[in-house]
Amino acid sequence: MKVTIKMKHLVLGIGLFAILTLVFFVYITPKLDSWQIGRQLAAGEVEEGKQKIVDRIEGDARNKLELIEEYMIASHSEGFDVYVSAAFMSSSGDASRHFFTRDEMEPYLLMYLEESRPTLEGHYMRAARTLINHYRGKRDLEQIITVIDLATQKFDQHDWDYHELKLEEIEAAIDFREFEKAEQLISKYEGEMVDIFSDTDLQLAHLKGEQLFRKGDREEAIAYLEKVIEEHQDWHDDLLEEMESHHAGEGEYVEPGLTGSPYFNDLVDLLDQLLTSSPDDDYSQSTVTGKVKKSNGEPLSNVRVVLRDARKTAVSTMIDERYDTVTDMDGSFTFEGVSPGDYHLMLGLLFEQVDGWAWPVEPMDTIIVENGEKKEVHAELTPLIETYHPRDYDVIKDEEITFSWEDYPGAESYTLFLTRELSEGGSASNVVKGNIEDSEVTIQVDDIYSLGGALFSEEEWKNNLYPANLLGFANPEGSYSWYVQAYDGDGKIIGQSNGYRLREETMGSLPFFYLKERELTEADRLLIDGEIEKAYDKYKEAAFGGDEDIHSLRMLTRLKHIEGEWGQEAVDNFFALAEADPNPENYRTILRYYYGLGNWIEVMNWYDKIRELEPIRVGDSNYEKGMYSVALIKKGQYDEALTLLYEVMENDSYNNFVGYMLALELYNGKGIDEVKELAKTYPEPHYYDNTDWRPYLERLENSDVDLETIKEALGYYFTGEEERLGKIVEGKSSLSEFISRLEEIR
Repeated sequence: MKVTIKMKHLVLGIGLFAILTLVFFVYITPKLDSWQIGRQLAAGEVEEGKQKIVDRIEGDARNKLELIEEYMIASHSEGFDVYVSAAFMSSSGDASRHFFTRDEMEPYLLMYLEESRPTLEGHYMRAARTLINHYRGKRDLEQIITVIDLATQKFDQHDWDYHELKLEEIEAAIDFREFEKAEQLISKYEGEMVDIFSDTDLQLAHLKGEQLFRKGDREEAIAYLEKVIEEHQDWHDDLLEEMESHHAGEGEYVEPGLTGSPYFNDLVDLLDQLLTSSPDDDYSQSTVTGKVKKSNGEPLSNVRVVLRDARKTAVSTMIDERYDTVTDMDGSFTFEGVSPGDYHLMLGLLFEQVDGWAWPVEPMDTIIVENGEKKEVHAELTPLIETYHPRDYDVIKDEEITFSWEDYPGAESYTLFLTRELSEGGSASNVVKGNIEDSEVTIQVDDIYSLGGALFSEEEWKNNLYPANLLGFANPEGSYSWYVQAYDGDGKIIGQSNGYRLREETMGSLPFFYLKERELTEADRLLIDGEIEKAYDKYKEAAFGGDEDIHSLRMLTRLKHIEGEWGQEAVDNFFALAEADPNPENYRTILRYYYGLGNWIEVMNWYDKIRELEPIRVGDSNYEKGMYSVALIKKGQYDEALTLLYEVMENDSYNNFVGYMLALELYNGKGIDEVKELAKTYPEPHYYDNTDWRPYLERLENSDVDLETIKEALGYYFTGEEERLGKIVEGKSSLSEFISRLEEIR
């Protein structure tokens, strides 16, 4: 049989085949590659998947830029992956997709900058920033300039990103003390500035003032900053007025210190810093140096180190920091010209640097810098503690749980924490038990149920209605995790189990478990569904309907607590719970209730009840011990109170009650200079409205109030003789302020 094919059909067939072939190679092959790579990585074949990615990129595959975007830009932080300080730990980037190190990515990110262009997704700037941070860690200014020159070629001078990169270039030169190069970069940039960005001139002015200061030209820096501030003062006043008018119209609350231009405020802060010094002191020579390393001696380079004003510690973002650098190849860092004050050290680390390690920083550990002081501060990462049981999502149905972990070298005691996920995202942790002497402990499940749910003020509750959070660990539908911290004989933290485990050799067992000893009640389900009033009635029926149900009592106290006030029904619920469940936590709640009322006899009574249940050892219940000390003062037992307060200060990084210790020492006749040294030794951190006591003492010292008058006033305050106290402090603002601040502790 003879088959005849017409020429047009042949041409059409060949054309269709060519189109299908083109589609296969242009669209299908890259997608197949991506699918295969993703499958390998998901199966744990990380090295094989990485090699395939590299082969495709180096083989000039059509989707090479997409591979760089997906596996080297989008899944990585442009700066640092993990931020750790005494006040918080946060992370960015996706640890589960963190396959390449910065060194491995370096050549491909450079390729990306050369061959790609900026898009709305922001991959281009992320790649540039990643490389800039990488070279900052290597102290390689030449490479930073190369990257910025390459990147800015892809931007127009009317793009904000262009100016941001140029300013970062100048900042790096100043940070590396390459002052001549910085001046060249400043001169060049001044010819590139445009009028559409009102803040770039302020940012540049700050860098120029910083450069003059670091070079030692203090007077020239002051004159320059005063001139720039004067030129922009009217503009900034108008901006403040406009912002205040806008927020007032919308009824919004504006946090103090966050209004106006932050760049203008930075200029004012820098000028204030210079003006607090004199030409004759060693102010410009105040330095803070140190090293970041692992406990095995390995130095950590390219770690971001921030020396942060203690008043800003509660804020987790670290943008436009005054003292901000990265460690060099031997892990060292230096801050020069540090203004006297209180600071906290903060670290920015990469996932590969913390994989299997953690920085066990002391809570609210404060660095105090004096004029002309050369201070050394080191940060040492330690191996994560291995956890044994419960593990890998064990289901717990028993009435007790035994937690066990590695016997950590040098540890004299441990503290056990439990963590639960919150409905709105994030997590919350509770201390379960402290001063554990062995590497295992058995905890009654009911004691875990007693740990509080997420409590809010009345306004917060209205805006954050996540009722399931109130169940705390009593929700059998939740999953929970646990971790331990290890302490040496002096009570200093030396290790912890919580951290990042990214590779197979560091993974170990996962400290997650389910707690299914109980089932949800009808009231629980009503609560989860948001039927708050119905849930409360059901809990009340179960708690007081004949069968004393402790879980229902707990939930009644939590639901009443969110109303923000201690009404009679809330008080009755708490007392009923304390009687039914004589748990130290329940007793502490009542102790704090009486402390708020100023009922010192009951404070002492309930403190003794807690000690009967759980004898207080060093490091335990410092807040309750502090409240008890205040009660002792109010009852005239000054010597015993002072002894206890010193114990609290030695074991409580927050130093919540240091004001009363200072007041007692003044009452005992110590001079203000001596008491100021105590305030320096036990600083109250600038955290959640806490205040440094030294300015109060300095105002007392500089006033005409003598020590006998101070002692007399404090005596009247301690004994509650308000009329006599009012007469003696009248017209003495510094003394009145000091005593008013004491009252705020209650």
